[in-house]
Amino acid sequence: MCLRFVASRLLKLTFLRLSLCPLDENLFREITTKLINLVVLRVENCDISDDALTGLKNIEIDASRPPLRHLKRLTELDLSNCFKVTDVSLESAFTSCSLKKLSLRNCSQITDCGLVNLAAQPESFKRSIEELNLSGCYKVTDWGLSKLLPELKRLRVLNLKGCHEVTSKTLETVKTYCPKLRYLGMSNLSDYMLDKPNLLDTLPLLKLDSDLDDDYYSNYSDGNSWNSGDS
Repeated sequence: MCLRFVASRLLKLTFLRLSLCPLDENLFREITTKLINLVVLRVENCDISDDALTGLKNIEIDASRPPLRHLKRLTELDLSNCFKVTDVSLESAFTSCSLKKLSLRNCSQITDCGLVNLAAQPESFKRSIEELNLSGCYKVTDWGLSKLLPELKRLRVLNLKGCHEVTSKTLETVKTYCPKLRYLGMSNLSDYMLDKPNLLDTLPLLKLDSDLDDDYYSNYSDGNSWNSGDS
């Protein structure tokens, strides 16, 4: 009832953070339909499923178009710790979005198939993404990143901490396809120190972070420090 009140009364709301909320398809659609001025939507630790994000379950409500299509101003979406989100959402939920920041932190059902789905999104989505957080998505591998990263031409921040299947092969992908990258978080960077000088020769402004604590990432991200000295 509280969320429905917010959705019906605070129509000019630009920032909404939900935590530990059960969001079924109808409630999520109501929020996204009415709060069309949202710029930042953080749905953290919520019981939200692919059905809610994609709208594919209920074919009577224009199911071919996902609920997020209403949020034309949305630039940041945080789905951290939403454990029911799978590769299915990454296929169709973002087709009408022009996000700058997308967090799938600890969405543990995301696999390489999901990254391939992201790589197949419209150009408007791929051109807009500047920050991607996949930390804790431990099923993701070098192969999936090799399909996705070449498509994200404006990517500046990439967090892969806790992605234990990711190796030095991804450093090579980053060096080749991510010229604008300014932050890279990887849990096992110390294992690939021999690759570090070569990588930094190519990307001298890149900050490497292997600390398991996300505080550095959060401060870096929130401060938008990648804008320094770069157009």
